[in-house]
Amino acid sequence: MKKILVIEDNENHLADAKEFFSSIEAEFHFASSLLDVVNMDGKDREYVTAWKNEIPTALKQFDGVITDFHFPEGGRANGSHDASHPIGMMIMLTAFFCEVPVIGITDQNHHADHMQWFTSFYRACSDESTNRLMDDVYWLKDGSKDWKSAWERLCSRMSAAQ
Repeated sequence: MKKILVIEDNENHLADAKEFFSSIEAEFHFASSLLDVVNMDGKDREYVTAWKNEIPTALKQFDGVITDFHFPEGGRANGSHDASHPIGMMIMLTAFFCEVPVIGITDQNHHADHMQWFTSFYRACSDESTNRLMDDVYWLKDGSKDWKSAWERLCSRMSAAQ
């Protein structure tokens, strides 16, 4: 059975994701911050201390990842760790280098000026020679996320990676 990580910090989107994935035969793990991701190993850290070690270790235990583009680091009481950052980029690149198929998902127009750099960068890293391990999913006009397309694209990437 496939083991899948879904990273989503918005409560409404997370509820939609859990509802959608509940009928799929796979083992889903949900995280809402970077700290949640690294604590998947059960160590219960208070904050992320060694990104270059902890993130790859965490991601390598999954067959695939679906990640939001912006979410908080988590941990520490200081507000900067609660703010939303483009951490999805780091997750996507780390998964790419760890050869873990990954899909980015957003509720924003990824062609908008503030998102275009992100989309252009990871697409430049994904060509036929890499089996296109990274991809994104279009947002839906009602502001929701297209979990069905994300799952279909991830399944395609996982098949290509085998």
